[in-house]
Amino acid sequence: MSHFQTRKIVAPTETECHQLLNLYEAAQWWTPVRPQDLSVLTKMVQNSFQVWVIESPETGIVGMARVLGDGISDVYIQDVTILPEFRHQGFAAQLLKNILASLSELNIDFIGLIAERNTENFYAAHGFELMENARPMRFKRTTP
Repeated sequence: MSHFQTRKIVAPTETECHQLLNLYEAAQWWTPVRPQDLSVLTKMVQNSFQVWVIESPETGIVGMARVLGDGISDVYIQDVTILPEFRHQGFAAQLLKNILASLSELNIDFIGLIAERNTENFYAAHGFELMENARPMRFKRTTP
């Protein structure tokens, strides 16, 4: 079995960006992947407050999570995903534990996320709870 480790990515290499793009495609967030998506993904990583990956030398990157926000008061965890063949092995939990420890060291108290359906129990096991008086919303762009 490979030895997996988590780490933060600050300036992604081209290889890392290709591996992250593979994660987005496997999660069906970007399907099909277009040629311009590599540069978009590179900018997304560079502009995130933190990007964490889990990887091994044998497999490369098999999971990731991004943290968005100002890094002072509020942050939001987004894009938590693990390649399908590596799910249910504790990798997402390992990523989340590292993220929460890093944010705790920075004294960031408000950590939010929007959980996909059927993931609420996973996040609740890590200290997240439903926000009683809040509801996620998304701006819907209309075409002129």
